[in-house]
Amino acid sequence: MLFVAWGANLGGVSSSTRSRMLGLRALGVHCEILFRQAGAGMDTHNGFPLHITADPGEFQHLVTSGGYDVVSLINSDRFLSDLVRMGYPGAVLLEVRGMARIALRACARLSPGTVAGIIVPSRYVQGLVTAALKGKPFPVRVVPNAVDVSLFRPGPATAPARPVLLWVGRLDANKNWPELLTILRLLLDRGEDVEAWVAGDTNVAGQVGEFRERVARRDLGDRVKLLPCVPHHSMPALYQETARSGGCVLSTSRSEGYQNSLLEGMACGCPVVSSAVGGNRELVDGSTGLLYPVGRPLQAAGQIIRLLRDAGLRRQLIDNGLARVSEHHTPVRHAEAFLEALSDLPAVPPSPAGRVPRSLRRSRRRLPRSHRRSGRRRRR
Repeated sequence: MLFVAWGANLGGVSSSTRSRMLGLRALGVHCEILFRQAGAGMDTHNGFPLHITADPGEFQHLVTSGGYDVVSLINSDRFLSDLVRMGYPGAVLLEVRGMARIALRACARLSPGTVAGIIVPSRYVQGLVTAALKGKPFPVRVVPNAVDVSLFRPGPATAPARPVLLWVGRLDANKNWPELLTILRLLLDRGEDVEAWVAGDTNVAGQVGEFRERVARRDLGDRVKLLPCVPHHSMPALYQETARSGGCVLSTSRSEGYQNSLLEGMACGCPVVSSAVGGNRELVDGSTGLLYPVGRPLQAAGQIIRLLRDAGLRRQLIDNGLARVSEHHTPVRHAEAFLEALSDLPAVPPSPAGRVPRSLRRSRRRLPRSHRRSGRRRRR
């Protein structure tokens, strides 16, 4: 399989795709990933063949020489016309990972026969895609995200001096970072001795300067720690330290397809508090974490205070979150669900339950060196 995404940035698309590829590899399916441009998250995909190109000719050469049975285009239909023109014989998927306007516009443009189906991470995104299709008969299958439980797991950590609110994401309008600062200010004004850690890919965030100015204006400089471009392999330590501090993962987003940072927090034994938006409502249900209405920071502060003061509630949420991840969101369980979704699509050969489709057990031909960025490759 070849997965195609826009940029090799840090964030949910990269981490969730890596988790899927880990699961597929465990089931015997060879996976590669292509980004149209490099970014701070390239090391996220160490151990997998990784390609960087935005050139249609290079893309076509890669597909021709790679012999992929499935090409999955993530959040964009870029390269779809190239696949059609070259008569690509395999299955083409379009993935919509959230409320991505580019991806939804791509759904609206789809012509019959161009893709085998559309993969989404939640029923919320399924509804958005169905509306964008306006009756066009493309199958839309829900496959919730996965988290690498070999990396993201509870572990020993140094306890910070005070409870931490860990906020993970880009500093942009949708992630709604001003609400984080408002919540933090409310907690401090109520005598809660907390601090906020903000981890995100600042290379792709347009509001870093405004964020710093707002932190200073609200006199939060000693309570906000900006952690730019934390590598994927270093993120578990942040979740573990947050758990050890007695704090929580906090999401203030205006919209989410199925937020990976919440899954990662749960996998590390850290309770989560999230705005009640999009697919997050399918992941955080009161038993696995706490919700609040977006735009109501006072209610968010109240939920966090409950976690800080009620040890029994905190333990219950941690246990339920860990159980949710182990039952539904490990890489292998996710990969099995992904293959099952593919076997249900008309253009992909069916497979017996629990087995890899025969078409995906392909011979693995080596690609030209100019099109590879990887370590040592196994003989195909």
